[in-house]
Amino acid sequence: MSKRPILIARKSNLQVYNEFISLIKIVELQEAINGPLKRLLETYTEAFEDNLDKFLNISKLKMALFLTVLLFCYFFLWIPYLLKLNSWIRRTINMVNMIPAEIVDENSVLKEAFIGTDLLESIK
Repeated sequence: MSKRPILIARKSNLQVYNEFISLIKIVELQEAINGPLKRLLETYTEAFEDNLDKFLNISKLKMALFLTVLLFCYFFLWIPYLLKLNSWIRRTINMVNMIPAEIVDENSVLKEAFIGTDLLESIK
């Protein structure tokens, strides 16, 4: 087995110089692009943050509006309704109390209505 000489391809000085010049141009091009890319990234980041702030403000406004409507409905619609309902219940109980016990004992339909719904116990 004979040893073969390893041939190393050597580049000429002109080829090395041309490659060096092309590398320098690439580095200059990267530096030229780097500035505008940074500004573009900063602009994008600012626009994204502004958009996010607007979205959060709109969400907060929606929540505040929802809570305001909810509180309005609670205080001006629900509470008066409950007070009226309570008044109606008291009036009904008072009217049922006015029915004499003898009439309830005599009338089987009334007796079943009172006993079936536990109305007598709720009145007491």
